[in-house]
Amino acid sequence: MKVSYLQRLETVIFYQDAELLREILSSAMVLGARFFQEGRLVAQAKGRWAGDDTEEALETWLRVSGVEVESVFDVEVLVAPLAGLLTPGLFVTTRRGGVGRAIGNGRLGQALNLQAWVGGGGTVFLVLNGPSLDAETRALLAHRPGVVTFGVNNGAHGFRPDLWACVDGPERFMGSIWQDGRILKFVPAEFLDREWGVPGRTVADCPRVVGYRRNERFSAARFLTEGSINWGNHKRYGGGRSVMLAALRIAYELGFRRVVLVGCDFRMTAEQRYWFAEQRTPQAIRNNQTIYRKLEDYFTALLPVFRAAGFAVVNATPGSALTVFPQVDLKAEVAAASVDVSGSTEGMYR
Repeated sequence: MKVSYLQRLETVIFYQDAELLREILSSAMVLGARFFQEGRLVAQAKGRWAGDDTEEALETWLRVSGVEVESVFDVEVLVAPLAGLLTPGLFVTTRRGGVGRAIGNGRLGQALNLQAWVGGGGTVFLVLNGPSLDAETRALLAHRPGVVTFGVNNGAHGFRPDLWACVDGPERFMGSIWQDGRILKFVPAEFLDREWGVPGRTVADCPRVVGYRRNERFSAARFLTEGSINWGNHKRYGGGRSVMLAALRIAYELGFRRVVLVGCDFRMTAEQRYWFAEQRTPQAIRNNQTIYRKLEDYFTALLPVFRAAGFAVVNATPGSALTVFPQVDLKAEVAAASVDVSGSTEGMYR
């Protein structure tokens, strides 16, 4: 009896996933592969990829075979039994340390299902880094039972969240974030082997790190279900990328069903940049303003998708320029999420 399995890689973006795709297709466990675009079979191969060990060689073969590498495509990979690790999960462990036991090849690690870890349909406070995140607001959110906070970028240096995500290279973020084992950190999988600022120390060496696969082709219809995490559009598709998009998808995957936006000013000027110390050039400020407008369009398209999935996003930032999501009162949201710890433990061990 001959046994084999068919595994599917969806929404592959070659310029982003080339190395990962080459690693998978060149495995000795691969018996063959078929390539689809817009639901149509465009190429197929028998056996594993045996060409030169370069992304350029794979790109040439795909083009000759009929795959338009500039566009998204799907791959069906026929593998031998026990080859489940060939298919990258949405989240993956690191090879060393990190979350869980490291297995697999290189940065792929072990696929993780994190939904049972946290969330449970509850609320998470997505702490963005606008100037409205003042000391009073930070104090309201910090270390409060039942209030789960999700930070991004360098804001986590001054406000320590429970969860954290980035989309840029690890060297752009403070070492205090990488070294803090209290923060569960979500990092693009391709950065797991990168040094974060200390020679010889990589992201994979840091505590509580989870890698995630990502893509740069926005689609509202598949945003909550696609096999990688979208953070906007690459410039070839119109541009407009943000860690905020990635954080929302991660929050959904973690099981949260209500996201409260805090520090979501959605405007930047020379005088009003971030709540923490950082400079921005006039061009960088203009670029941010452009991204805000694109995100507004993304969120408008996502609103019915979120509603259909029972995923509520609300904005608790006074005066926010983002008007797509309902405005709510932060103190009321914190009160609703908080857990009462005033009860006595007396008698519980009887």
